[in-house]
Amino acid sequence: MNAPDREAMRRPARFWLHAADDNSAAVLSVLASHLADLPAPPGCLLTGPGALGLPGAPEDGRAMQFFIQQHAPHALVLAGDRLPRAGIEAARSRRLGLFLVDADMPPDSRRWRLWPLAGRRVLAGFTQIHCRDQSVADALEPMVGADVPLLVSGAMARFPAAPPCHRAELQALGRALAGRPAWFAQSVPMAEARDVLLAHAQALRQAHRLLLIVSPEDHAQAAALAGLADDAGLVHATRSREEDITETTQIYIADTGDDVGLFQRLVQSCYLGGSLTGGTGMPHPLGAVALGAVPIFGPHVPEEHGALVARLVRSGAGRPIAAGRALGEAVCDFLLPETVARAALRGWELVTRGNDATDRVAQALVLWLRQSDPGGGIA
Repeated sequence: MNAPDREAMRRPARFWLHAADDNSAAVLSVLASHLADLPAPPGCLLTGPGALGLPGAPEDGRAMQFFIQQHAPHALVLAGDRLPRAGIEAARSRRLGLFLVDADMPPDSRRWRLWPLAGRRVLAGFTQIHCRDQSVADALEPMVGADVPLLVSGAMARFPAAPPCHRAELQALGRALAGRPAWFAQSVPMAEARDVLLAHAQALRQAHRLLLIVSPEDHAQAAALAGLADDAGLVHATRSREEDITETTQIYIADTGDDVGLFQRLVQSCYLGGSLTGGTGMPHPLGAVALGAVPIFGPHVPEEHGALVARLVRSGAGRPIAAGRALGEAVCDFLLPETVARAALRGWELVTRGNDATDRVAQALVLWLRQSDPGGGIA
């Protein structure tokens, strides 16, 4: 999860969003983005595992009290299985709103037999609890009492929306392509450059107007990449040299550090560099999926992307390849419009799942804030 930007940090932290684990951190990060997109966004402060870090342990009551005193939030919004009792008590003592979102059954069902008495102590007095489904609401109802609203909002989104890009640049590149099919090789280390060029040469035999857009992992290697293209007899243009894409251009070397979303919006598929050889990392697959480009990846997927990649493979929204020689075949497969459309739709459904639920929670939070703080400037 990314830390809040400086502008958000300057705004009063109306909502303190605290995650108990990495999964709930992703949920709250997307919720914060939805809140930030409102016409008059309330300030949000995110804490949780990893880089977000909470000063003091979550069960350190004095640290939590100090944290609330320092940032003066209006409400504490929690997600995850393990609720910080000290944080909840500190929030109650300061009369903050208390929200539990994306509430689900704990994965260990035995905990539910131990929870009722403890659960009543922890959950009583929450302002709202937003549940993933009715079965969760039914299970929580005996624990919270009649005064705590249990709202079935749905499972919340875990993937952020696609970032915007420079519209004029996108239109200029679209005009240059003039309807040509294209694929993108992103952050390619030189150890994989020959595999990428061989794959393109193979795909050109099926689609002679196909364009490869390739960004080297190190932009200083653009000249070496151009030399390999010359050796292969492939016509290329280099972005940093302001060379235009023409009808005869077969490879466009994107070496200026532009937002890769520009290119992902224009292509049918995107090879994620570094995944064939390993050791150099791999771009996050989410960008390509969110923008309609089917991700192709080798066997060396970093652990942090493993769960998402597995879901993409299971849903048919991504293509794994075992070796460089399979890259050309994968690119050729995604030249077929119906194949691309099926994979892109499945990927889109995956990354946008839960957005409606997140919107419902965001609207509920803002409505509560308006009612509890009418002069707070929330439109």
